[in-house]
Amino acid sequence: MFSKIFFSYDWFENGDSGQLFDWAAMPRLAKRLRLGYMWSGLPSGMDNTPRGAGNHYDGILWLDLLAQQGLAVLSIARLAEAVGNPECAARFLLRYEQKKELMQQYWDETSGCYFDRLISHGREFCRVLTPASFWPFLAEMGTPEQLETAARTLTDDRMLGGVAPCPSVSRSDPAFDPAGGYWRGGVWVPTAYIVIKALEKYGCFDLARQLSVRLLRHMQRTFEEFSPHTIWECYSPTAPRPSTSKNGKFCRPDFCGWSALGPVSLLIENVIGIHQVDAVARRIRWNCPGTGRCGVRNLRFGGETVTLLHENGRLHVRSRSPFTLEWNGRDIACPAGGGEFDTSAQQHDFPAAAGRRHVDQPLVVGTAELQ
Repeated sequence: MFSKIFFSYDWFENGDSGQLFDWAAMPRLAKRLRLGYMWSGLPSGMDNTPRGAGNHYDGILWLDLLAQQGLAVLSIARLAEAVGNPECAARFLLRYEQKKELMQQYWDETSGCYFDRLISHGREFCRVLTPASFWPFLAEMGTPEQLETAARTLTDDRMLGGVAPCPSVSRSDPAFDPAGGYWRGGVWVPTAYIVIKALEKYGCFDLARQLSVRLLRHMQRTFEEFSPHTIWECYSPTAPRPSTSKNGKFCRPDFCGWSALGPVSLLIENVIGIHQVDAVARRIRWNCPGTGRCGVRNLRFGGETVTLLHENGRLHVRSRSPFTLEWNGRDIACPAGGGEFDTSAQQHDFPAAAGRRHVDQPLVVGTAELQ
């Protein structure tokens, strides 16, 4: 993994713009400049995004590529530290700090958001608000105060809020298409996931959960009310239906490639709240919402599975091996076999339990909000 992340980072950092690989359909368009990176719509994944506000894509510095490069070197540094190579870790951490400092030039104090900047015209801000504005927070480059300010756009129905949260461009932008228009308003689960995970990194679990619930409800209504009943590539920002594509037709159906992030990852990690599973440290972190019946049966945990269920003030745990459960900020030592716990009590010790029935197939138990 270390070598793959480094290869990706180095390719963006030092490769030549215009380079075409034998297997590629289009040349490389990313280019590192002194103050940021040039890029383009299709290579960025945001094919027809209005970023640039009428300027050519090659006329702006793309804040998300700067953040992604920063996240890459931060990941390399942490991996190096984990495998006992402090010299390598220090070298890449220095690169991260340099990119983190540069990113502050993309913060617009007036709007309270990160924005792309024009390469010419005095490097003015290109004030097109998209979920890409939250990439710096995923890369841990912003301050808590900056996130608090930027997060207001996620609860504003005129911007990135609304019944279907995190549209691909602000609802107040002149380019916003109520039908979606692919990256001109369409709701993409992977970019919503980026926003939600950025909130998590700064401890904003309640807002992350609210956005996840609203997004999943929108996906659920689309599944129930629109035919064919399936998971779509992206979703309309205004109605329970798929987004239109660049050609005005509906986007692609049966698209679990990334849209399954919603009913799998966001459901488990943010709605149910099991947001960190560390098999090496034998530790699970669960921010349980505490309403209704909630939990997961047969959650993969290293080489085994665990069952975590909460209902009516009782926490039920099943596990073959001991582990630590951080439940709503409190550590609970779970012995082999598991046990039951009164979540209103102060003691966190579980009685030993034997002879538990093993169920082979996983089952997610949702919360009352999605029933």
